[in-house]
Amino acid sequence: MTAIKVGIKVGLKGDYKLRILRADRSVRYESDWIPNLITNLGMDRIGQQAGAVGNFCRIGTGTTTPAFTDTALVSQSAATNNVIAQSLTNAGSPNYETQATSTYEFALGAVVGNMAELGLGWSASSASTLFSRSRILDGGGSPTTITVLSSEILQVTYRLTAYPQLTDSTGTVDISGTTYNYTARWFSIATTLGISLHNSGQYMGNPSQATAYTGALGTTTSGGPSGTAASMSVGSMLSYVNGTFYRDYTISASISQGNLAGGIKSIAIIVNGSFSRNQIEFSPNIPKTSTNVLTLTLRQAWARH
Repeated sequence: MTAIKVGIKVGLKGDYKLRILRADRSVRYESDWIPNLITNLGMDRIGQQAGAVGNFCRIGTGTTTPAFTDTALVSQSAATNNVIAQSLTNAGSPNYETQATSTYEFALGAVVGNMAELGLGWSASSASTLFSRSRILDGGGSPTTITVLSSEILQVTYRLTAYPQLTDSTGTVDISGTTYNYTARWFSIATTLGISLHNSGQYMGNPSQATAYTGALGTTTSGGPSGTAASMSVGSMLSYVNGTFYRDYTISASISQGNLAGGIKSIAIIVNGSFSRNQIEFSPNIPKTSTNVLTLTLRQAWARH
């Protein structure tokens, strides 16, 4: 088994927007977008394939500065899983970022008082279930509080943005004693990524398709490499190690697969419901024939943007 250690990363960034509505649903207050901090728990949740990351919006009065090691709000006042709107879009050129946006609405009178902190997580209040945390900020970016009256409704919109890597990743790999240079690149970058705040199995989906080609890489906006194609097999995800923020998976070509005249120049891999839609070019070509089996370990990686 041969491992390609350099993965194409996706950058993750989250933002909140708050609205306070009067009982007649007119808007009394609306904040700017407030950047959040994605916790270590949240980053690991992605790699664990453990389920949804943002079923609940949580709000509280804690004023402690957010930290990656946060596991809960400092002083939670309320939580809701009432989602009144969702969207998933690819913004297109130049960054081709995908945004998953959800608006949570607290019931009339559920949030009362001076609120100072926000969070998103996969339970209503349990510790160690916090995906993100932020202080509430004013228009100048300084910590502040907002006052919600018993006669008002609080809405919180959370926007998770995934930025695909626009540049190539390069490296070398040893296959049966021969060193190959490789270039890894995104393809079909304008396609919306399969990210979600609420659905299980997102982000780190299992590989669903791998195809070998005789031609070179396509551009990031193309459908993949050129040339004659031959199918390969996909394996499962390998175990995730907390704190690493990457997860490896395998692909292979059996005796009867990937046997192309002149060898394998490029491979395209699609991973369902996740960040990964990658193409990899090798130099020299891999001389795969019906007398051998090729197995590669590839990597999906994510980071805070």
